Parts: sequence; C-alpha cells; structure tokens
Amino acid sequence: MGKFIWLCQIRSLLFVLFLLSVVDCCLSLSSSSLNPTPSCLPEDTSALLQFKNTMSIDDYAFFSYCYPKTNTWNESTNCCSWEGVTCEKATGQVISLDLSCSKLVGSLSPNTTLVRLRGLKRLDLSLNDFGASSIPSGFNQLVSLTHLNLSGSYLSGSVPSDISLPSKLISLDLSRNYLLEFDSHSFDMLTRNLSKLENLLLDWVNISDVVLTSFMNLTSSLKCLSLERCGLQGDFPSEIFQLGYLEYVDLSGNSLTGFPLSPIGVVPSNFLTFPVII
Repeated sequence: MGKFIWLCQIRSLLFVLFLLSVVDCCLSLSSSSLNPTPSCLPEDTSALLQFKNTMSIDDYAFFSYCYPKTNTWNESTNCCSWEGVTCEKATGQVISLDLSCSKLVGSLSPNTTLVRLRGLKRLDLSLNDFGASSIPSGFNQLVSLTHLNLSGSYLSGSVPSDISLPSKLISLDLSRNYLLEFDSHSFDMLTRNLSKLENLLLDWVNISDVVLTSFMNLTSSLKCLSLERCGLQGDFPSEIFQLGYLEYVDLSGNSLTGFPLSPIGVVPSNFLTFPVII
C-alpha cells in the first residue's frame, strides 16, 4: 500500500510539472506575439547593406573593446534584428543606428546611403576611421534626427552648414576630429536653427574663425557645452553662463578672457553652481 501511495504522489508531481511547462510555454508565445520583431522596410535594408559594402573592417587599428557590428548584417535576415539597428515597432522603419566603435574603415561619401533612412532619430558613427573624408551634406534630409555623434572618426574639412537643418537635434557631438573646422557662417546657422539643442560637443574641432558673439544665440535649452582646444580667442560672452538649464561648460585649452573668465582663468566661486573647466 505504501508503495502504491508513493507512485501516486510521483504521478501527481509529474502532472503538475507538465502543467507548469505548458503554462510557461503559452506565456512565452503570448509575450512573443505581443512584442514581435518588426519587419524591416526593404528600402532601409538596402540602404544599410549598401553602406556596409562601402566599408571594410580593420581588426587591429582600434581599441580592443571595439567589435565589428556589421558582421551580423545579412540580406537574408530581418535588418531589425541586426546589431546596432533599432526599428520602430509599428512601421518597421529604422529609427536608431549605433555603429560606434565598430572597426569601420572607409570614406564617408557625400552620397552615403545612410541619408535614405528617413525615419532615423539617432545616429552614432563615433570611433571609426573615415579616412579624413568630409561630413556629408545630406544629413539635412534626416528631418527626424535628434542625436548625431560623429566624434573621433577621422573626419576633416569644413562642417557643412546644413548640418543645422535637422531642427529636432537635441545632441550634436563632433568632438575629437582634429582636422574638422567650423566657419563663422555655418556656426552662426547652427546657433540660430537648433532651437532644441541640449548638448553641443566640439572638443578639438577648429572654430577659431567663429565670432564669439555667435555663442549668444545658443538656445536657452542648452545643458552641456564642451569646447576644449577649439582655438578660441578673446572675450567670451558672459551671457552663456546665464542660460537657465546649463549644467556643464568646458572651455579649457583656449585663449579666452572676460567675465567670469579672468586672464588667468579664474571663475568666481560664488558665480556658478555647475562645473566650468577652463
């Protein structure tokens, strides 16, 4: 009798485990159906693959923690599942492309197919090697763009004036491109057009031709302004430090004077409540 009871208990336990596995499977299927991977638009797939084909991978020229994200890109798979690619769930449009530190080597051509990603909101191409090529002027076609990061990617030449035309830009990072330069006209357009800008990082970009009074046109929404070693000279307008949302300023490595900056770079301790690096 004891053995019979023991067998019944074992059967009951197995039945409970079976039911639990069925419930878990059903929940997984339900979750999958509620959050399916969207199907990438054919035109976005084509634009991404064409960009990949213009680049090569150098496994030895970058930091050890970098890795080639585009190696996962294959035309037989859904581009929304590719490394670095994020799609909008309802439409399948590519809305974010993060290829930072991807060991990419090649020229960023003026007619790069990335500008055909019309739903793109975030684009990060930082820490690659674009061989001293210029910034394409076509970024103005990315009207939904809010974040653009091209830092440390060996870009050169003049920053195109239409980089300020995507009026929704919140963050622009062109820093650590030693051969890149802003002329006064392009920078003036940037300060006047980007009304939503919160982060502007131009460290080591040559902006020595920029009229310092242009900074007075920066949007009041600005939170971070980083201008390390940009070749700036003269009296920096104090109005910048009175912007209501400003949290961080880096002006180090320039030859600036004027209040609150003294000739020896002293900021009065009672003037600012956020970090200023000079």
